[in-house]
Amino acid sequence: MLAFFFRDAKQSQAIKVVDKFGYVAAATTVGECWDGYSDQKAYNWLAAATVLKVSSSSTADVLTSGTGAWTIRISGLDANYLEVDEDVNMNGTTLVTTTTAFLRVFRVRVLTAGTGLVNAGDIYIHNNTVGTPTAGVPDDATKTYAKVLATNGQTLMTIYTVPANMVGRISTASWQSGATSGTAKDSTLSIFTRENATANAAWNIKGRSAGFSNAGDFDGMEYLEIPAKTDIKGTVVSSGAAGVSINFTMSLHEV
Repeated sequence: MLAFFFRDAKQSQAIKVVDKFGYVAAATTVGECWDGYSDQKAYNWLAAATVLKVSSSSTADVLTSGTGAWTIRISGLDANYLEVDEDVNMNGTTLVTTTTAFLRVFRVRVLTAGTGLVNAGDIYIHNNTVGTPTAGVPDDATKTYAKVLATNGQTLMTIYTVPANMVGRISTASWQSGATSGTAKDSTLSIFTRENATANAAWNIKGRSAGFSNAGDFDGMEYLEIPAKTDIKGTVVSSGAAGVSINFTMSLHEV
C-alpha cells in the first residue's frame, strides 16, 4: 500500500515495509531511544562486522528447560550491508556466540519460550571484552548493541540502517511524551541520519519536536528518501524523568 504514496513511474514498487518503534521509560539527559538507555545513553554503532554474544540476566531464559525465552532472532546487516537474520538458542546467563558477523543489529525478538511465554530476564546482544558478564550482564555497557527488556519479547529501539541496493522512503514519523505539564518535564525528540556511503560521514538532523503529555508527528518527514547504507536514530531528552517514544514507518525499494 505504501508504494502508492510515490507516483513517479521510475520509482520501484515497495518490496518491504519497516516499522521501527523505540521507547525510554525515564528519559533525562540526551541519548538514543533504545532499550539500553538506562545503561548507556549513547548508542555505539559497530565499526566493523563482528561475531556477537548473547546472554540473559535470568537463568530461566534457557532452551527447553526454562520458563522464559528459548530461542531468539537477531535481525541486522552483514559486512556488505545486506540483511541477515540469525536464530540463537538461549542458555541463560551463559554466553552464546553467533555464527554471523553483524555490522548492524536493529531488532531482536523472542521466537519460542517456556511456560512464561516471554523472556524472564533482560537479554543482551553484545561484544563484551572486559572480563566475564556478571550473571549474564555485560561488564562494558558500551559494547551492547541490542537489549530485550524482561517480559517485552522484543526490542524497542529507534535504530535502523537502510540495506545496500535499497532506498528507504518514510511515510510516517511520530512521537509521544509522557511528561506532565507544570512539572518541568518537557521532552525534545529528534531523528538523525548518517549516510555511510561517504567516509567519515556526520549525523544530520531530519526532524525535531518538543512537547509534554501528548503526541505528534515530525513535520516535513513524510516521503523523505533515505539512501542505501544510511543509519537512522531517534534521540530523546527530557528535563524530568519522562517516558517517551519515537516511531517511524518506512518502505524499502530496490535501486
